[in-house]
Amino acid sequence: MDNIRKVLASYRINAVTIDHITDNLLKISDSHHSYALKISKLTSETIVNWENVYHQSYKQNISSILPVYLTEQGKSHEKINDTFYYLTPWLSSNPIEPKQQIERMYRSIGTIHTQTRQSLAMDSEKVINSFERYQAQLKKNRLILLQYVEKFEKNRYMSPVELLVCTQYRDLEFVFDELMNRIEQFVYDLQNQSVWYYSLCHGQLDFSHIIYDHHTHIINWEKSHFNNAAVDLAGLFHNVTKQYDDPAEHLVDMFFAYIEENKLTETELCLLSIHLLDPTKYITIVEQYIKNTTAYSEVDQIKQLQHCHRQLSYAVKWTAYTDTITESIDESES
Repeated sequence: MDNIRKVLASYRINAVTIDHITDNLLKISDSHHSYALKISKLTSETIVNWENVYHQSYKQNISSILPVYLTEQGKSHEKINDTFYYLTPWLSSNPIEPKQQIERMYRSIGTIHTQTRQSLAMDSEKVINSFERYQAQLKKNRLILLQYVEKFEKNRYMSPVELLVCTQYRDLEFVFDELMNRIEQFVYDLQNQSVWYYSLCHGQLDFSHIIYDHHTHIINWEKSHFNNAAVDLAGLFHNVTKQYDDPAEHLVDMFFAYIEENKLTETELCLLSIHLLDPTKYITIVEQYIKNTTAYSEVDQIKQLQHCHRQLSYAVKWTAYTDTITESIDESES
C-alpha cells in the first residue's frame, strides 16, 4: 500500500477510498472523482510501444483509446521498484444489446486500424518462403494427428481425451484442407505485391478490454504493437469464440461494421483466415497428452481441446463468410 500512496502522490491525488477490483486494478476515489489505477505488466522494453499508443491517439485524434493522466512531472506513468503504474478515468460500462456491443467494438477498432494504417516495402520472396515452410510443417502435423488417431482407435477402451480427439478428427481434417487452400491463395497473391500494410494493434482484444459508456473506449494497451490489422482481428476472434455461449454468429453478422471503417483487401482477409485456421495449439495439446508432458489434469485437457475445437469451428464459418466478401469485392471492382 505504501507504493500505491507514492504513486498517487505523484498525481497529487488524496485518496478517500482505495478499492481492489482485481490484483492489478484499483479504483481510487477522492472527494470529487474516481480513477482507475493499473499495476501494469509493462517492462522497460514494452513501455515504448505503450507510450506510442497515446502519441498516436493524440496525433490522430483517436477518441476510442481511453486516455491516461499525466503525473505532476508530465509523465504518462510512474515507476516504482521496476513496476509501472498508470492512471486513467474510472468508467463503468452501460448495459447494451450484444449486437450493439459488437458493432460498436468493430467500428472503434476499425477506426483505429485505418487511422494508423501505413504501408511499407515488403520482401515478398522472404514472406513466401516462410509460408511454404509453414505448409511443410502443417503436412507433418496432419500426418502426426492421423497416427495418434489410429493409435487411439486400437485401444479397446479409449480414455475421454482419446475419444474426443477421434470424434473431432473429421473436423480437423477439413480444417487442414481449408488452411492449405488459403495458404496457396495467399502465396499466389503475394507474388504481385511489393508493399504491406501495418496498423496500431491492441494485441489482446477482448470484451473485457472494452468499455461502453456514452462513447466506446478500448483499454489496456500493454501489448500494443504495429502489425497487419488481420492479426489483431485474429487475436480477438480467438479470445471470444472458445466458450460454448460466445456470440460467434453475431461476430460474423456484424462484421460489415468493421469493413465500413477499415476495408481489408482480399489478401488481408486470406491472412485472417490462415491465422484462425491454424491447428498448432490443438496438435500441441494432443502431443502433450501422448508424451505425458502436461501439468494439466485430463479434465482440463478436455476443456482445452474443446476450446480449440470451437475456435476452429468458428474459423471454418468465417472462411465461408469471407468468400462472400471476396465475391462482393470482385463484383465492385468489375
